[in-house]
Amino acid sequence: NIFRKKHLEMAIHYISDQAKKGKEGEGTGGTEFITFLTTAKKETYLQMEKE
Repeated sequence: NIFRKKHLEMAIHYISDQAKKGKEGEGTGGTEFITFLTTAKKETYLQMEKE
């Protein structure tokens, strides 16, 4: 899904830039943001394959 791919790229870029400013690189609920977004992307692909 192009949306998930672009979203992942943009989020990594944005959050990494924030981390350089001294902020933590965590997502919702304290999860690691790359792990969270990668999992969401994989789940989207799996769901699309079922349809």
